[in-house]
Amino acid sequence: MIPFTGRMTALILAGVLALPLLVSCGKTPAEQEKENAQAAPADPVPSPASDEDEKAETELPEETEVKDNLPDDLDFGGETVTLVWNPRTLMREINYESLSGEVVDDALFNAQAAACERLNVAVSLVPIESTSDTQGNFVKQITKSVMAEDAAYDFIYGYSQALATLAVDGILTDLTSLDYIDLGQPWWAHNLLDQARVNNKLYFATGDISPALLYNIEVTYFNKDMIGDFGLEMPYDLVDRRVWTIDKMAEMCRGIYADLNGNGEADYDDRYGFSQSAIFADAFWFSSGLTYTVIDDEGVPHLSDDIKSQRAADLVEKITGYIFDGSHDMTFSGPPFQTGCVLFHSNELLNAPWLYRDVPFDFGIVPIATYEEGAEFITCASFTYQLYGIPIDVKDPDMSAAVMEALAVEGYKTVTPALFETALKFKYTTDVDSVRMLDIIRPSLNFDLGRLYNTKLNNLTFTMFRNTVNDNGNWSSTLVRNMKVLEKQFDKLIASFD
Repeated sequence: MIPFTGRMTALILAGVLALPLLVSCGKTPAEQEKENAQAAPADPVPSPASDEDEKAETELPEETEVKDNLPDDLDFGGETVTLVWNPRTLMREINYESLSGEVVDDALFNAQAAACERLNVAVSLVPIESTSDTQGNFVKQITKSVMAEDAAYDFIYGYSQALATLAVDGILTDLTSLDYIDLGQPWWAHNLLDQARVNNKLYFATGDISPALLYNIEVTYFNKDMIGDFGLEMPYDLVDRRVWTIDKMAEMCRGIYADLNGNGEADYDDRYGFSQSAIFADAFWFSSGLTYTVIDDEGVPHLSDDIKSQRAADLVEKITGYIFDGSHDMTFSGPPFQTGCVLFHSNELLNAPWLYRDVPFDFGIVPIATYEEGAEFITCASFTYQLYGIPIDVKDPDMSAAVMEALAVEGYKTVTPALFETALKFKYTTDVDSVRMLDIIRPSLNFDLGRLYNTKLNNLTFTMFRNTVNDNGNWSSTLVRNMKVLEKQFDKLIASFD
């Protein structure tokens, strides 16, 4: 798991502000009742916190600094390290240029400068685009260089599936074989090592070295104003009691739909209980405790029995039952969350500081709902997170590894705290519970090998579940059409690492 330090949490709690605004999406039952009966609010207004309460909430706890294992006298004599970077990330991943006064940009600059100074290296940047659409060209350029033994790149980062492809093609170094990268340290995503290694080897890494990892975590947003207007339970409390399930979310969505524009059709101008793109539906697969792959005691991956399980079939039936019940309370084709007319919406965390920072209503964040009560919360990330790797023709593997480790260390100390502070200081964060929820969500991030390598699996480990629930399909029929192909492609994938 990726730890979340107490220092980080306390820092953010000290900056939380409460500035709620309201938006109207037609009369709710609670509003109509208040108008008819002139009744007072059902819930009393909370008493202001005392000075002692505020001090307890915001006081920074004592913490022990985690020490890295890089030698104190490690010095590469002013060598230049060449980094292939991705200029097409939505949020900034690196800053070797200058201080700007922006919190995260400055944290990136300071962290990267500290890493370079510590190891006495300079960094030369080579931009190569790496997105869903351009990953093929990225892979081609890196592969061409490595095959020519140019030793042109000391380490690289890019679109997650692009690095996975390079690993399959034998272009990347096994990071577990390098002395200066310690994947057991808290600045690396431990779940990646646990869930995506092949034959006990791992060819890429991420964690605090990469802001994109946090930005791309999938979460559930909820409209706090609608929660209050409809007299619903606070989702934070449901999470705390481990009863935040898909069924509970669906129950809260019942009766929320309203044809606000009166045209007799369910469209973007209406109000919904749940609305999201089907592209994020696979988060429910993992939140239900299902996987596509398992890794045995020898470090060898296998397709998971979950794929053919009754739970998988039941999950499809559950979700399609809610989406296609004719009520329109839950939909994969409704309006975006920022309209203020959607109660629940699952999407990437990056939308909070990007699309939702100026919305005229108050909202919160909770984990993806689970399949059953008491279950562990699990989430995934969209594929746009970045993975870091070292080409096999690198001129000095120790230097590349040390620089990656130092950047991750400094990211852990400097960038991630700044990122959390900034992301959670926008006006939507009107209570400390938003911070607590991220404390739960962040370490639950799943890196299922089958999903990560899905481009080598005919995309089946991404599209099978998503397309079935989006098309109101049947899981058994999906397996009949696709399972033989998946098994064949998976065997080829694993054999390519031998």
